[in-house]
Amino acid sequence: MKKIHFFLIVIFLHFIPKNVDATNYYFSGKGKDTNNGLSTSTPWKNISKVNNIHFHPGDSVLLQGGSSFSGYIWLQAEDSGNALHPVVFSTYGTGRANINAGNSFGLYAYNVSGFEIYNINFVGSGPWMNTSGGIIFYADSIGNIKFKHLKIQNVDVHGFGKEGITLGSYNKNTGFGDVFLDHLNVYDNKNAGILSYSESYLYRKAHLNFNITFCNVYNNRGDSTYLTNHTGDGIVIGGCTGVTISNCVAHDNGGQCYCKTAGPAGIWVYECDSAAIRYCESYHNQRKGGVDGDGFDLDIYTSNSVMEYNYSHDNEGVGYLLTSWTNDTTHQKNAIRYNVGQNNGDGILLYGPFFNEEIYNNTIYSAERNPIYGFKIDHGFWALNFGFPSNYSRNIFVRNNIFYMHGNVNAVEIDAKQTKGDSNVFFQGNVYYNDSGNLTYIQNNITYKSLSAWRNATVQEIIKTDTLGWEMNPLLKAAGKGLTIGNTTNLNSLIAYQIFDSSAIIGLGLNMDSILSITNVLDYFNDTLSLHSKFTPGAHEPQIKSIKTPLESINNFNEHFEIYPNPGFDILTLKGQNSNNQIVKIVNNLGQALFIKNFNGTINIPVSNLKSGLYFIEVDGKMVGKWMKL
Repeated sequence: MKKIHFFLIVIFLHFIPKNVDATNYYFSGKGKDTNNGLSTSTPWKNISKVNNIHFHPGDSVLLQGGSSFSGYIWLQAEDSGNALHPVVFSTYGTGRANINAGNSFGLYAYNVSGFEIYNINFVGSGPWMNTSGGIIFYADSIGNIKFKHLKIQNVDVHGFGKEGITLGSYNKNTGFGDVFLDHLNVYDNKNAGILSYSESYLYRKAHLNFNITFCNVYNNRGDSTYLTNHTGDGIVIGGCTGVTISNCVAHDNGGQCYCKTAGPAGIWVYECDSAAIRYCESYHNQRKGGVDGDGFDLDIYTSNSVMEYNYSHDNEGVGYLLTSWTNDTTHQKNAIRYNVGQNNGDGILLYGPFFNEEIYNNTIYSAERNPIYGFKIDHGFWALNFGFPSNYSRNIFVRNNIFYMHGNVNAVEIDAKQTKGDSNVFFQGNVYYNDSGNLTYIQNNITYKSLSAWRNATVQEIIKTDTLGWEMNPLLKAAGKGLTIGNTTNLNSLIAYQIFDSSAIIGLGLNMDSILSITNVLDYFNDTLSLHSKFTPGAHEPQIKSIKTPLESINNFNEHFEIYPNPGFDILTLKGQNSNNQIVKIVNNLGQALFIKNFNGTINIPVSNLKSGLYFIEVDGKMVGKWMKL
């Protein structure tokens, strides 16, 4: 009998109806404050009436679509709802309503939970007139309390002198939980578009479970008069465990940040755990103080987080950034994978000491100068440890990436302070190419002019006794020609960074599934990695049903000729049957003949002057095999 009673109680709780005590309050631009505000036929007019109401769970404030209301909204803890019965601010009729805040905030909610906003635009008087933020949620209750269930959807916020949307807390691990921001346009604000923070890096669990999806955040320029910290960010989330930022676009932020010690970025997180930034586009983010202006960033005290399937282009700063701080042992177990970067100030930058980080299968294109905005581009990859001379990175792996340069751009630079001994930043299985012909690698202040020289002098591109890394044209379909996408559901239309099926790099990559014990990972273009059980460097895995292994791909495919040793270093031997008075050529992947000579049966060819990479052997104009120079 007791079990039956318990079952009935569960059924009753599961079907709790809408709060019968809930009230709907109506506002219209044609309403009257002498009305009772309880129906569409008797609406109030002035939004200030809201601030005199004590809300209960399930109550709603409904503004007439197409109407504008001057003033602001102020909510306190006693105005909270809950997940089942939230307090809702929305519209009725057709279109959105506007709240014109003037020089004030649009909505301020203090220690509030169970709250939703739909289809309302918040408009300030302009970033240099307004002195506050657009929508502000702030919590400081004692006791590590979580104010849960906040939802903002189909809302525009612009014209404010601080942030467009802020979720802040300042009392240890008190904060907000289960936050959902969706289909927002946050623009033309001064300090930032969307921002969260907690008291300090000690409280990374102040906020829990933020989901930010399909938000456009742009033209948040920064405060040119504030020189002590960064302003002009797009989306910046701090103090949160469990963050997902997906399908968002951030552009043209930060152009008025003159701070010289810290700068803005399009989309980034700091003091977070388990954050994911994916399927986002970030471009033309800027700086005036010479610092940052980045596309994406996993910043200080961040762990177990990932940037994946993003497109970062034409940012004045770094495309993909990892930033640490002095004695920051928290910054570890993060990944940058399957992203595309084009013409950012630096392709990928590691700033500070790090632990157990993975950077793999990204495609980075870096021209000497940005072709649109003209700023200088310095590196495909840069590991910088400026300011942290006593701290060294450990177990940083850079694998299976493509670094494609144009002009005078360093492929790789590893700062001397970043490593102790040979290296703690390991490059393995990457492809390097400069279509201008000059590849440079810098490590510990020494410049190497070829991959083989860099490899021979360090532990780079070596696993045990196996030599890795390739200097060759990856045959991208239109390197450097990627356009702005805008609609993040179409990011996989970026075919400029797909690889031609004839590319020699196909199948040369390391098996990251096996190395990292991960499954069900797709490439940037949403294609499977397991079709042929072999892997390719870069963000694209061509869908070829059958490809050869790296060794098979360089074996002879004309049985009348032998090429050995293959791979080799100094001497290439070609031996053929019935091969009198023929012409042999060694051809690079650009089709240039680097060696031409008569061939009579057997020939030993000196090749020590050739760069490391894949070459093609032709006899009388027909390719008879491939040869790999180590």
